[in-house]
Amino acid sequence: MISELESIAYLEELLSAIRHKFGNTVNSLQITLGVLADDFSCNSNEKFKAHIDQIAQIVDQQHIILRALKHYTIFDGREISNIFFPELWRIFIDAAEEKLAAKNITLVDQSLPPPCKIEGNANAIHKVLVSILDNAVDALKNCEEPVVTITTEQNTHALIIGLSDNGEGIADKDSTKMFTPLFSSRRNRSGMGLAISRMLLHQMGGELTISPNPNGGTVATINLKYERSNTTITN
Repeated sequence: MISELESIAYLEELLSAIRHKFGNTVNSLQITLGVLADDFSCNSNEKFKAHIDQIAQIVDQQHIILRALKHYTIFDGREISNIFFPELWRIFIDAAEEKLAAKNITLVDQSLPPPCKIEGNANAIHKVLVSILDNAVDALKNCEEPVVTITTEQNTHALIIGLSDNGEGIADKDSTKMFTPLFSSRRNRSGMGLAISRMLLHQMGGELTISPNPNGGTVATINLKYERSNTTITN
């Protein structure tokens, strides 16, 4: 499980990024409003509309960030319990099937959920899985035959979940920024999802990695601590 010092370090990183982002946008608002105030009488309707549109875009970006913070602050990865994995997994797969069907994306479910208990927070894990799935959906917007593949496997220490897509993949220039708070290569995204997902998983003793898919696209891999259970799955 992540230590208190590590948790504080993650929190400080997030808060620093948020302060920086909000500071930049507040400065942009002040400059834009200053231009409008100083040159109001000389501005044409087109210039006036351009300034208003710029302000609206800045405010919209702040709303996106605030919504992301609101969604994630209700979860605490430090509230640990033993969770019967097949039950949690069924809920996620049902949600994934519905979401992907609505987007005409093919789901290849290669998962075989083992009858084990994992250590973590069920709501936080579900939120992480949905967030990663949303990233895959975004990456597949321009794909002619979009596919999401989901797998599960075990080793001696952890349950491993894989979620891959055949989308646009990760640009080389972005590969080192994937977990940077507020970084996003796509418009109208908060850039908070992967950063907070990684923090939640670390709090539960898990891991999240993002890597290129050898067949094109991206692979997200989640490692969760588990305890083997004597419970077996019956049909």
